[in-house]
Amino acid sequence: MNNKQSEEYLKKNKPNKILPIINSCFGGIFLAGSIFCKIKYNDIYPTVYFILFNILVILFPLASWYNSYFSKIINTRRINNYDLETKEIVSYIKRLQSYKGVELNKDKKIKAKIEYSDEIIDKQPNYNLEHFSLGLPKENPIIITFGIGFGGIELKSFNKEIVGLCGVLPRSVWRKKNLKVPNAKKGKVYLEPIGFEFCEKQVIQALKSMDTYYDNKTGWIVIGEYKDTPLNKTIEIMNDTYLVIRNDEVIAIWFKIQNNLAI
Repeated sequence: MNNKQSEEYLKKNKPNKILPIINSCFGGIFLAGSIFCKIKYNDIYPTVYFILFNILVILFPLASWYNSYFSKIINTRRINNYDLETKEIVSYIKRLQSYKGVELNKDKKIKAKIEYSDEIIDKQPNYNLEHFSLGLPKENPIIITFGIGFGGIELKSFNKEIVGLCGVLPRSVWRKKNLKVPNAKKGKVYLEPIGFEFCEKQVIQALKSMDTYYDNKTGWIVIGEYKDTPLNKTIEIMNDTYLVIRNDEVIAIWFKIQNNLAI
């Protein structure tokens, strides 16, 4: 979205209090008149009509407030957030423009091997709200991004060890959902490329068509399949960070950040 489009959308979605206030005044007048008629002409003003009319009278100004004011405030926030996200995504892509890209498909896969252990990465997921970021990659790593965003895991290029989360995770693509977090066992996950090779400064796109789900109450995010099955093996590789493995392939990544971030 360019600046001209943003200005046009913001202009169209400018909150308006005047019309809702006028409609509220009329609603108050009609409501008072309805109550007066019910009291004075109770015999010829059936209770059913009285209730239905008053419901309509109350809903009318409420709808006016939502359509003219509250919904436009929400839209304005979304537009501003979208512009900020776009800038951060462009900046992140520029940072990775010298990286080699690989997209996983039927010929290029990553095999996951599990080693159960109480020793996991001693970090917490850290979501930077200002930059919509899980952190920037360091030391020419291998990056595996998940879903339609740019968030994922970072691997050391020399030993292929997972070191944490990184990348940009725009909130505009999150789908709000009450998530049931799977039970996880602590351990390490070793990733082996099939059909290609790992190398320095490499970005690998995984689960490209999968959505990102966010539980606004708990702060848990999952990219990929959120439903747990007996075939799944859920491994806690880092504090509050899980990889879900099925048939030796990563089918989802779970991690917990701040709650109440949905837009």
